[in-house]
Amino acid sequence: MNNPNILDPNSVQAYRHRVRLLGQELWEETNQLRRMNIAMLLADAATHLARLEAEELQNQHPQEFRQLLNAKESSVRFQETS
Repeated sequence: MNNPNILDPNSVQAYRHRVRLLGQELWEETNQLRRMNIAMLLADAATHLARLEAEELQNQHPQEFRQLLNAKESSVRFQETS
């Protein structure tokens, strides 16, 4: 009884939707306490989405992923010596 229109709640697509909707909700909210709570949920969802996107990139394009990591490491080393 799998419905193809229902997203896996742990999928990249579901997190993309969650981040988009939380961002929209944050812009529309007027209560400061609620905005704070939404912002915290948004930060958590965006962090998880970034990890999922990185995993997907690593699985689909391992060479490009390694190049990005090496470039990041070089950039960090450059900043530390400056």
